[in-house]
Amino acid sequence: MEELLINRHLNKLEKHIENCPSCLARYEQLLQEQSEWSDALFQDSLSPSFTNQVLETLQETEIEPVEEPVHKNMIPPRKPPRRKYRKNLQQWAGAAVILLAMSGSLIYANPSIAEIVRSMFSSDAELDPGLQQSRKLGLIQDPGINVSSHGYRIQVNEVSADAARLTIAVKVTDRFGKPVLQGFNWEQISVKDELGNEIGLGRFGSGNSSVDVFTYIYKGELTSPTITVESRIDKIKGTKGNWRFSFPVDLTKADSLTTVDELKEHYVNPEGLTIQMDKLTHTPSGVKLELTTRLSQQARNKVPANMEEMQKLMFHFEDEQGNIISQVNGMHSISMLAGEASKRTEQGIHWVYTFIDLPYDSQHVKMVLDGYSIPEKSEDSVVIYPSRLNKENAVFSNSGDKVWFNSFKITQDPDQQAAIAAGVIENQEAKSAGVVEIKGEYVNMANPAVEQWQAIDDKGNKYPIEFRGTGDLDKKTLDGSFIIKGLSYTPTKLTLVRSIVDRYYSDVQWSFDLPKGRPIPGLENNEPIKYWEDILPIR
Repeated sequence: MEELLINRHLNKLEKHIENCPSCLARYEQLLQEQSEWSDALFQDSLSPSFTNQVLETLQETEIEPVEEPVHKNMIPPRKPPRRKYRKNLQQWAGAAVILLAMSGSLIYANPSIAEIVRSMFSSDAELDPGLQQSRKLGLIQDPGINVSSHGYRIQVNEVSADAARLTIAVKVTDRFGKPVLQGFNWEQISVKDELGNEIGLGRFGSGNSSVDVFTYIYKGELTSPTITVESRIDKIKGTKGNWRFSFPVDLTKADSLTTVDELKEHYVNPEGLTIQMDKLTHTPSGVKLELTTRLSQQARNKVPANMEEMQKLMFHFEDEQGNIISQVNGMHSISMLAGEASKRTEQGIHWVYTFIDLPYDSQHVKMVLDGYSIPEKSEDSVVIYPSRLNKENAVFSNSGDKVWFNSFKITQDPDQQAAIAAGVIENQEAKSAGVVEIKGEYVNMANPAVEQWQAIDDKGNKYPIEFRGTGDLDKKTLDGSFIIKGLSYTPTKLTLVRSIVDRYYSDVQWSFDLPKGRPIPGLENNEPIKYWEDILPIR
């Protein structure tokens, strides 16, 4: 009964605080004060092995049983009379605020609980061997960011950074201290060099039940031992505010533990692609592989303008027994890739692949090229008769790909329909489109977004085509619709032309052994096989 009463009054209190500016200000002040006291009193956390050590000690300690004393003439204590709860709401509110503040203090004051609640190393976070190594070496930095606005608080207390990548844990909580996950646009956090140029390519990574974790790889070489993280966050869960912050990240210690191995291997494909391996950079948090690709003039003539950087290399790493350690742009999920970046240079396209780890310092590792894809110009086509498709299918077959066209109709543009339904745009004059249902089986399907089609009616008018549907990269199938933009009538016939194909080349025979890496000081006795088995259970 007491618990029901307390919960009922706490619910009333939360609603009251939400609508009372003075109480909200006081509550946020209490949260700020308890956070400052917690940071001041409990800066250091217990080691991860502390709990295990205590339990092991207790298991080795013999504890004698204690008999409960019996008093023959003891009179059982009288039950206290039931209290009448006639406290007014103001008293309950005051007690509840104190209770909330005290409970918050207890949670954040206890280091082991705080670590579970707000750490990117909590028990429910994804295992990241590179971050675990950085933590072991004492490279996790605390910028001490604590920014509040309009009832939301952002805290940043864990940052890992070296020459391979930067990883940042961001905790967002609402006015009641509840975690808010993926509540803002993470692209509003940027990484800059000493000149203020943005150098980080970010992505949302792993996290846990209360912390978002973001990983940033670099567009180019770092030229300074210090980089800067900046936030331009101005909206959380639809609430506008100001959560701007900036802090420096020191790379000096991490740089002193980083090793670089030059690579000399290269490969020339009969179709005109050259791959020149450049170097491997081994940092505490990961491994960065750099290489350059170059096309012959004949191969470059096939590629549409400004699409050379849309090529993809498919390769994997395997151990001495031939087991796959990690794949890049493969059809399976075995990947330790944190991200990739590219830029055009005088030598060709320079590629940087960043991995959360590759154990080439502790075991034999081989790199194997599986294939590559690149956009190429095409004039492949098929003629369909829209009014007949419901009775007889048309089939496109070229370069190993097959597409079946099953039905045709004229309707309002599906993209416009979806935008109106989502409230993105207001209801407006309907735009027409032809919709052709398709099914496809592909060989050239490394990047379906690259492929481009257009439709030409019997009057010579041209219409762009966009695909809407699903694709299975493992089975290499497509299922969905071709949306013929702007088509408002049913023509006698349509010529569908595939103007760009993402050509896949699998006729490659190349592999080489990575050089034996040097262990990072402090990680000489690492046993990578344990976490490799945890992360990559499928062999």
